[in-house]
Amino acid sequence: IVRVSDKVNLGGNLLDNTVGSGFAIDFLPGRAADGSKDSNNDACRFATDNHVVAHTSSAATLELGNGNKYPFTVELKDEANDLAIVRVENVKKDDCHPLEITDQETPLKPNDPVLKMGARNGSPGFTEGTVETYFTRDQAPGLALLPGEDKKRTMLSALTKSNLSQGGDSGGPMLDSNGKSIAVMGAEGPHVMAGTPAHLLLKDLQKLKASD
Repeated sequence: IVRVSDKVNLGGNLLDNTVGSGFAIDFLPGRAADGSKDSNNDACRFATDNHVVAHTSSAATLELGNGNKYPFTVELKDEANDLAIVRVENVKKDDCHPLEITDQETPLKPNDPVLKMGARNGSPGFTEGTVETYFTRDQAPGLALLPGEDKKRTMLSALTKSNLSQGGDSGGPMLDSNGKSIAVMGAEGPHVMAGTPAHLLLKDLQKLKASD
């Protein structure tokens, strides 16, 4: 689980400001010019929300669990589903731990346990919950549509015991009881959290891998 941050100017001081979270989804072994393996060119892909990276500056970084910070490149923006895939160069295999992503549209049923993870404070934190329902985006009128977002897209909502809205966890994974990513965190409020079903992320990743 990683933290995405950008620089903010406060009284002339440039400080790191958390803008969201993310998680590894694909390790890319490095290659030398002759096609042989070269670990110095290893890379890692991470998933997050499009709204997390849509307005980041060139100073934005992605912070791994070990505290190392890296610049990143946005490889894919899926505005319709508020998803993004970013690429970080020179990340060793031991620091890239891709989560398994479900290929099912609705893998869970009401009351199934879920775990949301995020890194808003720089280190991984979690919130437990249980599935409420799958719904279409236009059934949440209190949540403003983002530019390019598909109002008919599917989302997953879960109920939690937390009465806090935990900003900065957007883009983190929502996991099932087996540790598989079943959604990408999108919004959260008191006693509820919602995310984009992960099979849509898998489709985006497959598009990228097809062109590798």
